[in-house]
Amino acid sequence: MLKTASILALGVALMSAPLAFAQAPADNVTAMQPVPNPPNTESPQQNVKESQSYQSMVAENPGFRNERIKRECGGIEDADLKKQCVDSFPDSKAKVQN
Repeated sequence: MLKTASILALGVALMSAPLAFAQAPADNVTAMQPVPNPPNTESPQQNVKESQSYQSMVAENPGFRNERIKRECGGIEDADLKKQCVDSFPDSKAKVQN
């Protein structure tokens, strides 16, 4: 009889455990919330201007272009994908400097 009561008590305790975890304190909930992106403070016109400036730098400045290629394509191991990445820059003849 004591053995049966012990097993029954253990079963009830094990079944209650998931409920205890489901009722986590409220302060744990905030830690699990997604972190929002910071608000975009630039206007669409500023964004266009900065994009045009970046494209101009990539097209006209070989040092800048090579640095961007190295950053954006340097970690790609597959030869075909790396070539596609390098070719996506205005001057596809630019080589990645190691």
